[in-house]
Amino acid sequence: MPESLSEKLYGCVKIPSCLNSRIRQHYITILKDLLTVEYTGKSRYCDSGSVQSDTCAPTNCPLYYYEVEILKCDNQPKIVVGFSYNNFHLNRHPGSEPNSLGYKSEDGYCMNGTSKSDNYGPSYGKGDVIGCGINYLKQNYFFTKNGSFLGNAGNLFHIDNYPTVGLNSYGESVKFNFNGPFKFNIEEYFKKILSTEREEINATPVSKDITNGIVKYYLLHRGYSRTLKAFKNEANKGDMNVDYLNGEKKENFIDKLYISNEVINKMESTLDKRSEIIDNILKGDITKALKALSDEFPHIQKNSMAYIMLVTQNFIEMLRSGSDIQKSLRWLQDYSKKLMPNGPEELENFFENDKVKQVFQESCGLLAYEDLEASPLKDNLLNKRRMETAIVVNDTILNKDSADLSSLKIIIQYLVLGRKLLKEINGNTGPLYSTHDLCSPLMKFQN
Repeated sequence: MPESLSEKLYGCVKIPSCLNSRIRQHYITILKDLLTVEYTGKSRYCDSGSVQSDTCAPTNCPLYYYEVEILKCDNQPKIVVGFSYNNFHLNRHPGSEPNSLGYKSEDGYCMNGTSKSDNYGPSYGKGDVIGCGINYLKQNYFFTKNGSFLGNAGNLFHIDNYPTVGLNSYGESVKFNFNGPFKFNIEEYFKKILSTEREEINATPVSKDITNGIVKYYLLHRGYSRTLKAFKNEANKGDMNVDYLNGEKKENFIDKLYISNEVINKMESTLDKRSEIIDNILKGDITKALKALSDEFPHIQKNSMAYIMLVTQNFIEMLRSGSDIQKSLRWLQDYSKKLMPNGPEELENFFENDKVKQVFQESCGLLAYEDLEASPLKDNLLNKRRMETAIVVNDTILNKDSADLSSLKIIIQYLVLGRKLLKEINGNTGPLYSTHDLCSPLMKFQN
């Protein structure tokens, strides 16, 4: 299995890698590779014998899959491939006890721990490769034969699922494949289940009024006044009413997102000033941004993160433009003193903050390199650093309470919470979603 796919599926969680050779029936032999197993009991034996993997299938992932190659068997094999739980009776086949599952070679039936077997797929024998997997998104099991998908094999048991194979006749031999490459195109199946889930989500109708309101409120929150104006003009060309920031619809929109009138009024009243400051930062004109912040928002403390980011950003801009290093350092020293009017004692406390220390170290660290573009700190020269500064300044103006109330951020937080609750309902199985995963385009899985 390609490493990138393995990491995406399982992350750093331990997955089955070999067979458990410590617990088995005496007539079952596990070879030195810990992947190949043989039924070595004499011909008079007719007892079942199963083997399990060394650890259970991971659960914090979209799916899990392994394959088994049938190396040797007679014309009427009684091999069973599937999953079983810890402490499963290994003198039984998987699927013969509750909370276990097994796909039978002799007739293609699927056993799920009940007295009844279901007609599932084709029979199989020597030379065939049988795959067995768990789809955590759909909460079911599935099997494959020689690379072909055979369909849903029943609902998932919320237990520790151990890959398991049962043998029954002398000479039967199989080999496990836990890591790939596989006969079945597991990568395509992975893409398919993610794509199917995304299609199901996209098929859910959502009012354009609501989505436009979210976009407009996000732009208002970030202070992107020109983009907000252009968006309003473009949206109003259609036949839908998108004015979610005015009148009664504004009240409803705010109530749905638990945002007070006071917060949104502050965003509206400061929009033009915030937009001007942000524009200057993104253009690299930091001195104008510093003056505007001081003049328009005098209540913001000079030792706040907003000023720290601006001061260090201006120092970076001076280095980028080729200014004299001594001149740049003098400016940084002089302005830094304004951030700490109480002198050395405040300076000492100031640099106890890890974030402050990191910002100054990365900014001043550029002085150690003759070629700034080739230095390990070159990311500080990118527009991304300007954007980070703009976000910090904008959030400081709005203060922490309202800075955390971006409509888009709230929705993503609810989405992550919903995913976590769904995971709990599903027996704590399935992927651990993060905001990064939820905001990533599906195309990343198709490369």
